[in-house]
Amino acid sequence: KSMKWLIEAAENGHPKAQYNLGSYYKMGSNITQDYDKAYEYYIKAYKLGSPTACEKLGSMNERGESIRENKSTALNFYKEAITRGNLSCWANIGSLYLATNISNAKKAYKKYLNEAVIDIKIFHTVFTPLSTQLRYHNMDKNDFNEIFFMLKPHKEILLKTAYKMLEYVKENQPELIISYRDELILIESEL
Repeated sequence: KSMKWLIEAAENGHPKAQYNLGSYYKMGSNITQDYDKAYEYYIKAYKLGSPTACEKLGSMNERGESIRENKSTALNFYKEAITRGNLSCWANIGSLYLATNISNAKKAYKKYLNEAVIDIKIFHTVFTPLSTQLRYHNMDKNDFNEIFFMLKPHKEILLKTAYKMLEYVKENQPELIISYRDELILIESEL
């Protein structure tokens, strides 16, 4: 019944309902997963000013979900989200640049850490992409350290999130335990 109301509100032009319905379609929560419909509802919410819809559209463009992967379009959506007040998108921009322009990645991460409200997102949008670049893409150790040590003031939230993620993967994705355990060790021993 609540899904019916959400769909009705989204169809009547309520941006928060459009964003939420897009998220349900993207995740397949209480509805059949459909990236095309997710993108459609995020676009509707974006056109009505939603900063979180900008972020989701950036993410979908970055990953090629529903549409062809387009990093340039993703970057534009992330920048638009920032102008609309979603300062955490600085982390998305940092991650986007991590493999191609380390100087811009550092600048974006600094802006994120200085301007955004820091929450568990720091683990997923800064720490995990950073450790992945180091582990699998031969990131320069000095560049890694420069960004990594910017995270030092946020060690507690990183540890808390790392422990939660480790518990989650133990139960749901045991094949990832080693990766998450290594990330936890890195945070505990190096920060």
